[in-house]
Amino acid sequence: MKFKLKYIAILLFIIFIFLWFYNPFDSNEGLHIALIGPMTGKTAINGKAYLEGVNMAVNQINQNGGINEKNIIVDVYDDQNDKVLAEQKAKEIVDHNRALIVIGHNYSSCSNAGGNIYQKNRIPAVTPTSTHPSVTIDNPWYFRITFNDDLQGRFLANYAKKVLKCEAACIISEELAYGANLADTFKKTLKQMKVRILSHQKFNTKAKNLDQKLDQIVNELNKTLSRKSAPKNTIIYLSVHSPEGVRLIQRIKDRGIKKPIMTPDALASQSFVDGFSELKKEKTSPGYYTDGIYVATPFIYDTAKENAQRFKENYQILYGTEPDWRAAFAYDAAMLAAKVFKDAKISGSMGTLIKDRKTIRDKLEQMNQIQYAMEGITGFNYFNKDGDTPKPISIGVYKNNKLISALTQLQSVYNENEIADVKDALTKERVVIVDGQLMYKTNVVYTGIEVNEIKSINFKERNCKVDFYLWFRYQGNIDIKNIVFTNAIGPIKLGEPTFEDKKGQIEYKAFHIVGNFKMNYLPYAYTPEEHLIGIKFHHQALNENNLIFVTDIIGMHLNENTPLINRIQKPEVLSTVFDCQVKKVVFHRNVIQKNSLGNLQYLNDKTGMIDYSCFNLEIWVLKNKITLRGVITNSYWNIFILSISIIMLFLIYIFHNYLSRHFLRLSWMIHSIFLSFFLLSSESLFLHFLAYKKNPRYMEMIKLMFDVLWWIIPAYLINLAIKRFIWVPLELKSNRSVPKILQNFLAFLFYLLAFFGIIAYVFDQKLTSLLATSGMVAMIIGLAIQVNIANIFSGIAINLEHPFRINDWIKIGDDFRGKVVDITWRTIKLRTMDGSLLSLPNSIASESPIHNYNHPNRFFWNRVEIFVDHKHNPDHIKKILKNALLSVNGIVKSKDPSIRFGLNEWAAVYTLFYCLDDYDMKFFYKSKVFEQAWIHLFRSGIRPAVSRQELYLFEGLEDRSAEEAKLPISLISEIDLFQHLSEKVKIRLSKRMQFHHFQANDIVFKQGDIGDSLFVIREGVVGVWIKMENGEAIEVARLGAGSFFGEMALLTGEPRTASIITKTEAFVYEITKNDFAPIIESFPETAQKLSQELTKRSLNREFLEDEYRTSQMNKDELNNQFLNRIIKFFGVKKQPAYAEPDSEDDIDIDINGDGD
Repeated sequence: MKFKLKYIAILLFIIFIFLWFYNPFDSNEGLHIALIGPMTGKTAINGKAYLEGVNMAVNQINQNGGINEKNIIVDVYDDQNDKVLAEQKAKEIVDHNRALIVIGHNYSSCSNAGGNIYQKNRIPAVTPTSTHPSVTIDNPWYFRITFNDDLQGRFLANYAKKVLKCEAACIISEELAYGANLADTFKKTLKQMKVRILSHQKFNTKAKNLDQKLDQIVNELNKTLSRKSAPKNTIIYLSVHSPEGVRLIQRIKDRGIKKPIMTPDALASQSFVDGFSELKKEKTSPGYYTDGIYVATPFIYDTAKENAQRFKENYQILYGTEPDWRAAFAYDAAMLAAKVFKDAKISGSMGTLIKDRKTIRDKLEQMNQIQYAMEGITGFNYFNKDGDTPKPISIGVYKNNKLISALTQLQSVYNENEIADVKDALTKERVVIVDGQLMYKTNVVYTGIEVNEIKSINFKERNCKVDFYLWFRYQGNIDIKNIVFTNAIGPIKLGEPTFEDKKGQIEYKAFHIVGNFKMNYLPYAYTPEEHLIGIKFHHQALNENNLIFVTDIIGMHLNENTPLINRIQKPEVLSTVFDCQVKKVVFHRNVIQKNSLGNLQYLNDKTGMIDYSCFNLEIWVLKNKITLRGVITNSYWNIFILSISIIMLFLIYIFHNYLSRHFLRLSWMIHSIFLSFFLLSSESLFLHFLAYKKNPRYMEMIKLMFDVLWWIIPAYLINLAIKRFIWVPLELKSNRSVPKILQNFLAFLFYLLAFFGIIAYVFDQKLTSLLATSGMVAMIIGLAIQVNIANIFSGIAINLEHPFRINDWIKIGDDFRGKVVDITWRTIKLRTMDGSLLSLPNSIASESPIHNYNHPNRFFWNRVEIFVDHKHNPDHIKKILKNALLSVNGIVKSKDPSIRFGLNEWAAVYTLFYCLDDYDMKFFYKSKVFEQAWIHLFRSGIRPAVSRQELYLFEGLEDRSAEEAKLPISLISEIDLFQHLSEKVKIRLSKRMQFHHFQANDIVFKQGDIGDSLFVIREGVVGVWIKMENGEAIEVARLGAGSFFGEMALLTGEPRTASIITKTEAFVYEITKNDFAPIIESFPETAQKLSQELTKRSLNREFLEDEYRTSQMNKDELNNQFLNRIIKFFGVKKQPAYAEPDSEDDIDIDINGDGD
């Protein structure tokens, strides 16, 4: 039941996570926006800007949950800036019947063509760039978020007259609606201001001889400007699109015409600049054709506010290039659509599509005042009765192929009450009247900063000293030194300029400043490693309406190939002493609000707050510190990784026992990875969601909590790794538990190190006194338990290295020898030769040489020394002794024994080397080898030598010659089988024995042969081989001098039960049935002796044939069977009485087969 509950819990948890990320009941795929523009063709760059701007907005919205829990989907259509194709694509949008709103077109002619379709099918549309008035007039379904051409034409005329002070103008325009309308408006407005129109030339963009026509126009322009009647301050106004603008300007510049050129917004594009890129003069001198051209533009980034700067920065990161103004307006158009979707609670379902479109159009129409506007990156988006947005127009000027703000801008006065004395403002030209509306004449001050050195950084107090140059480039009568640094510690006054210059009306002043500044002065959630070093200032007297600080991109040589970070990161600027690295460097402008404090100039302002243009240099640095904070930055990735981590940790917990048994190390790795991901993602989510609550107390608590966790969790994982990779394998190998005191000691050690890390790095406290105290305590404890610790760690080393195992015979050092019976974490227990138990501390074993007699296998070599008189031939003695070794059953047969010969002062020394596989039997087999060596030497009439003192002969050995030892009578006398016979019978039997000489590996007889004789070995060794049931032959015994074989055939007449193969050269005697029959007749008790011997050998053979099968036959019964068979075979009529064996030893299994 418990196991089933676990699976139910897992299933419910997975379903919960699935529903969190995906709602299966939502059958609608999303909210559709149709985006239409020139995605291909000559002006595809404009369509690309459209697409990238819209995608940035849509991705941002979708990543934050979409609108009303639905994603926005962009359907892209390509009109190639062709009005015919635009009409076809508009019909496709209608046919697809899913778009809630249309964003597009680019050209006004295309917008007009498509607008009719949208109006007829009641689909709302917003154009980011089409400026012809006809696009929105009489079409209540079309809206525009940029200015229209009427406003643009009038604005350009006013700027030419009131800022550039022009006295006359030459106009060149295309016959398309865009250029023609702009030209007419510009011309009409200039005439109203009494400015002469010297010429107005027109051309058809579709003309076949367009190049000739343009040449003709430029020639005529040159003639007009060359006349003496032409005023000096004459401007050239080109009311054309970008492709025709490139052709005209190339011709004008090549003809050497120097007059100022003014153009509408169509030439404020990268496609216009790129049009000159392949020209020779442009390659030689970049900006040759474009420098100095005044261009009307809806938007210039250097005068834009902070949100526009962030958009530009994100755009560059995403697409690797700077955005033009079209991308910004497309972005705002998509954000506007999303706002309307949200406010109107649009469902996007097919059943409500018509209703939703109508609701969207109504919502847009209701945004008819600034208080209902959506503030975007291009300004306030709201609409007048014609569907137009009354946004200001900026004037840019090309410099080095970049469009920067002209030094004077005209900005709308939204509330005339802001100006205390309008007449005085007009007289001083602080304001001008454009198209019947008051506009501020705003001075643009190009500002640059070059940091020389950042010094005296105090991260704790959050302040620093900065040495830098500050310069301004401006036009007009401005007290530029009247600025205030808002983050300065103490007032900083600008002295006399270090450098200054003036060309015409443009002034340049540079100041050298050294001052102390606050760090981290912005209301931002800083991580402990993150710091802001910055310079922020504004003018004290002139507000944003009269002065705007903009970044001097040209003067500071800022471009895509100039990394600001590298400039600041130089050691001479930011010293390596501070151990930090630059993360980001940003120049931007924003607005700072200050109270008017009752200033008479602002008494009419209802808010009482004044907006000042503020210039900012922000240097974001990271204090070098071991941290993973901020590795995962995307909020949705954080949520995804956090969810997966929780699932995996949950599963690990549920299946802990199974994983621990089968995937011990893998489970630790998975555990570690997902626990780390859990920490990373949860920390990042906490910081992102709570950072902008602007409650420093809570933020510091969150940071402190995660800083502590980043020390504790690794300590936990390390201890878990030690358990999984060391303790558990040790316990499995040693079959015993690791002492808890050792596990707890190491765990405590790692947690103690984590504690020290927290104190030092999280709380930034010195560890000197704490380490001194803890070191003293550790030393006292260590001295108290150092012996036990040494033994435990030695035990760990022994269990890891395995120099020996249980049941191994080992020798430790020179003093300790025994069989390993137990290995604990403190001692090794040995069973010595005398059976006593020796407990040896692990530390002694780890520091001493260890001889393992059972490693790398259980074979070991033993040796025995035999001393023989010098007079005997060494080769003969070695042969006898090798026969003796080979006759010992139990030594390893696969390892050939060897004998080494040597001499000392009293005897020849023969060292016998033989291999055993059981160290327990070492002394048993040593005794056996001595016994067999004695027997074989004795059979050969050779006695072992001893060191002579008072005794001359080995006790118990009768002295006899070698020839006597070889006689058959000697063999019969020594065989226990014939001990009961009289000496006379033994002599008679010995005379009937037949002598045989065999070489090594000769076959004496084979298993199954018919025979009736017994063989006695005088010298040499034979092997007894039997054939198993599977046909394999195995050697079951070896017989040496004094042993006999073949008794079963002699006594019972049965076929040979084994094969006999000589191992060495052998000398044997054979006794046949005919030789032995008289003895059975005369001495019937001999049959009883023989039956007992046959019983022993039969049991021995059965035991060796099959070790896993134990003979269960009764010995007495088997003995009687053999006795009856012997009597029957030899024809004895009277059965002798059964003789009870003397002792149990009589029926022991005789492995040697010699009856002893």
